[in-house]
Amino acid sequence: MIYRTQELSPEEVYHVLAAVVVPRPIAFITTVSPEGIVNAAPYSFFNIINEDPPMVMFSAGMRKSGKKDTVLNVEITNEFVVNVVTAAILDEVVQASGTYPRTVSEIDVTKLETTPSERVHPPRIAASPVSLECRLWRQIPLKKDGRILTIGEVVVIHVDDALLTGGKVDVTKLDAIGRLAGDWFAPITERVKKPLPK
Repeated sequence: MIYRTQELSPEEVYHVLAAVVVPRPIAFITTVSPEGIVNAAPYSFFNIINEDPPMVMFSAGMRKSGKKDTVLNVEITNEFVVNVVTAAILDEVVQASGTYPRTVSEIDVTKLETTPSERVHPPRIAASPVSLECRLWRQIPLKKDGRILTIGEVVVIHVDDALLTGGKVDVTKLDAIGRLAGDWFAPITERVKKPLPK
């Protein structure tokens, strides 16, 4: 099968790319509206992009009503927190991905507990073992009335001490969940170690 992207609708392109670029890390992003409502939403178009300064990015599509709450909150407040998704909170993360009115907090819907951040206003998800406090660096519209790329500078990294071995983050202890396509997610149940060339 050959997919010529110019011959497909954006929705068709999305479904193909989302099915083949896998597994994707999931950013469970917390923001705060100017009214003080905590928003929590997952994004799998997400990754690290730089280390000096440390930066992460996520992109979000539009709703029929306009920008998603996460994007709008970051645009207004310049702050967000990326919480790593693990098997322990996957059900709540999926529940938070629903469409709720802007006046409704996904924290209330999911009953997840939060804990204060150190340098930004949005709280962290208490049950997530890793959280990245971020300040907005830039938002880039990827098309006129659609997806927006948000780049943030990481100002604080929180890592649960239980993930450390010899003072370093031990990837074998992080029970992270990856995103596939449709309703599919990928727990990391097996790992393969291959020494890199020197």
